[in-house]
Amino acid sequence: MSAIAVDIRVGDLPVAAHAALVVGLFAAAVILAVGLYAVQVGQQSAGQLDRGERSTPSVILYTAEGIGIQGAGVVGTPLDPAVSKFHMRYSGLRLLLKTPDRYLLLPTHWQRGYDPVIVVADTDDIRIDVTTDYTTTA
Repeated sequence: MSAIAVDIRVGDLPVAAHAALVVGLFAAAVILAVGLYAVQVGQQSAGQLDRGERSTPSVILYTAEGIGIQGAGVVGTPLDPAVSKFHMRYSGLRLLLKTPDRYLLLPTHWQRGYDPVIVVADTDDIRIDVTTDYTTTA
């Protein structure tokens, strides 16, 4: 039994293979750089939020049923079901982020490690009123 050794040097590769190698390395470097930048921006934004330096808009959440939202500054108020399909109103909330199918909300006086981030599915059973009251969360 004999072993076959293959010795391929970069100089022996066709031009197309060189180009593919360079493009692949460049693409990997760009993806890495964008990922590192996103982490840095996210950490800065979280730090600003934690220190009370980042402002977020006020939100009033209306729900068809009570969902028991709690947190520093959150007030749940029952509404008259004869007047509206929404039976609860939650004030004292701030909009952190809106995704295609969810709202991420914070209590007005949110404190890291103590208050929750409130995730609410964007359905017909809720209504969100966003105001122009931009104040800090802390």
